Amino acid sequence: MEDLGLDPTVEESKLANRDVSEDDQQVSPQYVYGDPEDTDSSLVVSSSPAIGSDPEVWMSVSMFLEDPKYTLRNSWWCPDAIGVGYNANDWAAVGEPSVRATHDHTAKYTAEDVADDALAGTVELKDHSDKQYGSGASDRLPDATVGLTGKFKLREDKVPTTLWGSYTHTFSPDPTGSIKNISGGKNGLGVEVSLSAAKAWSKALPTDPKDDLPD
Repeated sequence: MEDLGLDPTVEESKLANRDVSEDDQQVSPQYVYGDPEDTDSSLVVSSSPAIGSDPEVWMSVSMFLEDPKYTLRNSWWCPDAIGVGYNANDWAAVGEPSVRATHDHTAKYTAEDVADDALAGTVELKDHSDKQYGSGASDRLPDATVGLTGKFKLREDKVPTTLWGSYTHTFSPDPTGSIKNISGGKNGLGVEVSLSAAKAWSKALPTDPKDDLPD
């Protein structure tokens, strides 16, 4: 698993008992994106001033997914999570963030089962095995970019503590894999998944927004 960029220390996945018919082709080996520490995938996190007199900043999180690895897991059977972890005593999220993904993958803002110290979106990765690329090879998970941009307001008389951009990649041997809840705070998102899924890896980076606030 380490050669595939999967974290062997994550909680073990459990496949629910079910009948698998001969027509069920999705139990064959598929692709998963490798750990950014070991591949060309990368996470970019930044903050910038929000125009106006209010103490607000924009926060941008971009995940560049590259070098998909061949594995016995399926990356599209459980959503990924992208977002910002923050101290809710110091910051308040303003409005809904913009969430986007390339290559026919889909990403959307979610507030369901998300703690008040996190701003998050979920990412549905699309299996491209039905498409042909180049010389006829099947590119099941092409390189992709996923992004989230949100606005944060500093609460009155509070200090501009660190904001953490984060991305969590999951895998599941079962199509019932799901995210149960998302928390935030220091060090990025905390993602709890169902018993039929597990986290392949999580990546988080901090940004210091104090210089982006109006004087």
